[in-house]
Amino acid sequence: MQRYVHPRLQTKIDLFVGLLFVVLSTISIAPPVAADSDCVTVDQCQHDGNGNWVKIKRLEEFIDFEWDGGKTASGDSYVNEKKQFCTIAFTEGKKRDMHNVITWIEGGNSNDSYELAYNGEMPVEHIPVEFKIESYGDSAQQPLRTYKPGAEVTLESNDDFDLCKKNELILSVTVLREDILETGTAGTYTNSFRFYSKSENTQPGEAAHMDFRVTLEVEPVIQISGLKDLTLEVDNNIARKEHNFCVFAMGKDKFTLKASSEVGNADKNGRFNLKMDGSENYLEYQLIVSDADNYSKTYYTKDTLGGFTPSDNYLCTDNTNMTVEITTDSVTKVPAGEYSDTMTFTVEPE
Repeated sequence: MQRYVHPRLQTKIDLFVGLLFVVLSTISIAPPVAADSDCVTVDQCQHDGNGNWVKIKRLEEFIDFEWDGGKTASGDSYVNEKKQFCTIAFTEGKKRDMHNVITWIEGGNSNDSYELAYNGEMPVEHIPVEFKIESYGDSAQQPLRTYKPGAEVTLESNDDFDLCKKNELILSVTVLREDILETGTAGTYTNSFRFYSKSENTQPGEAAHMDFRVTLEVEPVIQISGLKDLTLEVDNNIARKEHNFCVFAMGKDKFTLKASSEVGNADKNGRFNLKMDGSENYLEYQLIVSDADNYSKTYYTKDTLGGFTPSDNYLCTDNTNMTVEITTDSVTKVPAGEYSDTMTFTVEPE
């Protein structure tokens, strides 16, 4: 029996088959590197036309961080919880043949160190900065390595980790407190750098690279040092003692000093007092604070006074830019015994 096929139905079938053929053809000519196809520029993804690739992806364009007075200040290339910076080299195939990656960093440097430069008016100051790289999370493990100007760091390959998402890295930047303080200048420090990657098998011949900029914000800071316990020396009706200490400030020419007394703050008259332990006997005293310019302020109660000039030597090696003097003239008016108080100084840039 002869089967009848409606012409219109036959046309629809032909059209469907034709569309399917077009789709399959498009898939068949797609580049084999589709899984890592998000390279933004040619510079960061190099290939030789024969399936050999070197790639850098997702390196942050700006690494910004601040110094809060701690021993170090650090920033890094962290992107987000899902994706991090990576670099890989490989020969494309049914299964990628992964290659070791040779990396290095170029940018502002001197005296064998990378540097951040003061981005303001003269004088121009520089802060040494250190770059380190290591693996992130469950990616192919890379030990923590440090970059030096003119030197290379090789990242070991693993054929079981054949995609960028399996080779995620963190590039960190660190500066030391001593190097910041040595400049004596608060403000913005910055410089531009270029990260390079090249396959160890020399193919492709061109290295991939990405540029990034590092910026450090140094806020005005202040530190106080050299204070210690004082024992007043009695002469007739007067007891007195003075002691030198140091206040260093960076970014400000003046500072305020707040003086507060554990006993005086609690006593009903609010005055600074020494108290005999286990009694209600008090010995009132005054506090005089002076700087190296002979500028002085007298404190009788908890107070914040300003106008003091700090030292510009962050090491405070001379330890003499500030003087504190404690005086009481009421020694004979109180019962004999040992009187004491705890005084707290708080300094802030003015």
